[in-house]
Amino acid sequence: MVSGHLLDSLSVVPHLPAGSLLDLGCGAGFPGLPIAIVDPERPVTLLDSNQKKTRFVQHAIAQLGLKNSQVVHQRVQHYLPQPRFDTVICRAYSALSDFVEQADSLLQPNGTLIAMKGQHPTAELASLPTGWQVTACEPVAVPDLNQPRHLLLLQRDQAITRP
Repeated sequence: MVSGHLLDSLSVVPHLPAGSLLDLGCGAGFPGLPIAIVDPERPVTLLDSNQKKTRFVQHAIAQLGLKNSQVVHQRVQHYLPQPRFDTVICRAYSALSDFVEQADSLLQPNGTLIAMKGQHPTAELASLPTGWQVTACEPVAVPDLNQPRHLLLLQRDQAITRP
């Protein structure tokens, strides 16, 4: 639990751009809750369509007294935040192309998507939607976790503008 979820979630912190964060498909709150705990000035929103999971995460936020966090129980296709987020992150959410397509409308025009992956996702990178580029692919070492981990940071191509 500690290395596989908590430390894995915290491994992204040094790579996070400044600003608001959306944890897309937050499940039980990873990586959003650990990030909110260690970065109390960062606004963190945790989104999931599963009501049982969002109730648990809401309870955890209340018990931990996190003032920088909120939970949204909604399907990603119906969620229209204003303003949009500076960073959208996912961990064990979906294929990279699905994540990019679903997170696109949730992200500021020059924001960053971060996908937490296991093995280097060579095949997934080949199917990256048009208009997106990988700005970094960082191998991550998680203490006591003997599994490969990679962080993919993505941004829209500069030539493509979004309203």
